[in-house]
Amino acid sequence: MALLLRGNELIATTALSAKVLTRLVRMAVRRPLIINGMELRSHDLERLAEESRQTAQPIWLGTPDAAHLAPSSVSRDTDADESSFTIPTFLEDEPAEGIAAPRSVQTHRQMVRRHAEQKLSDVSRLSDFEVTQRLRGFLKVEEERLRIAHRMAAAGQRTAAARSFVLDTFVTYLFRAAQQTGPAAGGGGNSAAPATPAARARDCAVIALGGYGRSDLAPFSDLDLLFLHTGERRSGASTRELIERVLHLLWDSGLSVGQKVHTLDECLAAWRADPHFQTAMVNARLVTGDEELFARLTTALEQRRRKNPEALIASARHERAERAKKFGAAIYLQEPNVKEGAGGMRDLHTALWAAYARFGCRTLDELRAAEHISEDERIRATQSYDFLSRVRHEAHWLAGRKTDRLALDLQPQIAERFGYRTSPHLQASEQFMRDYYRRARDLHQFSEVLLARASERGERVLRWFNRARREQLAEAFSIKNHELYFEGAPSLFTDNPLLLFEAVTLAQTANATFSHELRDTIRQRLTAVDRDFRAAPAPARLFREILGRRGRVGGALRLMNDVGLLGRYLPEFGRISLLIQHDLYHHYTIDEHTLRAVDVLDELAVGGGVVNSNDRTHAQL
Repeated sequence: MALLLRGNELIATTALSAKVLTRLVRMAVRRPLIINGMELRSHDLERLAEESRQTAQPIWLGTPDAAHLAPSSVSRDTDADESSFTIPTFLEDEPAEGIAAPRSVQTHRQMVRRHAEQKLSDVSRLSDFEVTQRLRGFLKVEEERLRIAHRMAAAGQRTAAARSFVLDTFVTYLFRAAQQTGPAAGGGGNSAAPATPAARARDCAVIALGGYGRSDLAPFSDLDLLFLHTGERRSGASTRELIERVLHLLWDSGLSVGQKVHTLDECLAAWRADPHFQTAMVNARLVTGDEELFARLTTALEQRRRKNPEALIASARHERAERAKKFGAAIYLQEPNVKEGAGGMRDLHTALWAAYARFGCRTLDELRAAEHISEDERIRATQSYDFLSRVRHEAHWLAGRKTDRLALDLQPQIAERFGYRTSPHLQASEQFMRDYYRRARDLHQFSEVLLARASERGERVLRWFNRARREQLAEAFSIKNHELYFEGAPSLFTDNPLLLFEAVTLAQTANATFSHELRDTIRQRLTAVDRDFRAAPAPARLFREILGRRGRVGGALRLMNDVGLLGRYLPEFGRISLLIQHDLYHHYTIDEHTLRAVDVLDELAVGGGVVNSNDRTHAQL
């Protein structure tokens, strides 16, 4: 399926599935869409999507003749040239059974390759000015294609991966052009026997690092590259010239590049000495150049990982600690950092670095296949990360620059772009931020659990809980490593909801937290906390006891809030949970402000009336 876009007019070249129709609903909220000549409002598209779901068949809009329209029939931006703004297939479904996709429909990668061949294949023969214009024009068209796909509700990770493919193609063409350009390509210079382009390609590998290596780039992300070379005399000078030429082309194109130039030995030395280089190399990926040289590097690093996984785990923990110092440990900030803050995308990166060190798995799918995480964990983490990825994309585009902080002025704009609408009770931005905090909380909690599992020396995840070493506290509960576990059947919480408060009491008195499994169990059983339970005297008695344990009240209430128990038991608190106030005086969500005030009271109770915290917010409270 392909959609050809021009303003609010679209041409559908195949029938549209319910999934695609649902994605179009948000686009039609502000103004109707004209699809194959038909004017459709959001409620029309909702009706068509429901019809498609009911019949399990895609829907044709307009006349079937639209399926034969070629991309060239759509008017284009002057910079687009032969590349139409076709919505690429990372947004689309496969053609329905019995419906053949028209020949004009291309996958995203096919379109990028075709565009690159048209615009980049001859840059080595152009003047410097013409090269700059050609490179920037190519990137402008491809960025616009990605922006359109994002507006059509493409998944954040797919958009990021598509951008990485665009840059892979771009760098590959520039590398080839640099081989044919300058004195190193043809016999000039001081070398008696200058290396041929093929020889230089064998002597140098261009490697993507960090987010680029993960294929996880936002619109204004830095392009982190490692130029790995042999350092041999016969090609040393020409290889350096090749690298310099590639870098100049990248800079001329307007990209922000972070580059490292190393031999194999220098890479291994940097890996031992620099924790940041260790973590950056986890997702190292060959873009172009010497495959054998890259394979030697990855083999050497894999041997070191297997020999000493603790080194990489220590680097991941070091990065996490440094990040907490710089950005804070609070998830519920008024203006959170979507990448580096607590609950941000970096939380998952850090946990995956540690998981790779311990298990050799780089992705959530690999961890699931090896049974190191459950399917529910994989789905929840993937959905949370994808939401944050889309938010980051939108923030970059709205700001027109690299920005990972969700500033107050950006939040209403992102909410509108994502289809949130103001209700009688909540502003659109408040609804959006509430969803953001939920996703950030889920991602943070999963990342903490995965990091803890990876830190367990030599134990399989599904067997990591050693019964012989547990401290038994109650018939259904036990503690290990300051985490409370539940050993009974989950249905016990439904049969006896009082166990929910008993779990909080045990964690509070033992200064423990809930295990990830217990958190999930409690969340799934919160329906047991109904009106009758709230009116019963036994839960009220236990809750008053929790509030009466001076010095430990804040932690217990925070546990209850994290799993949704506090808001379920006190509906008034639930209504303010994860809500932000858009003013200059409140730096956290309303519930977080309340819990921080209780933390201060705990400190007063323990410290004899003195607040020992260095937190300026505590002092203000």
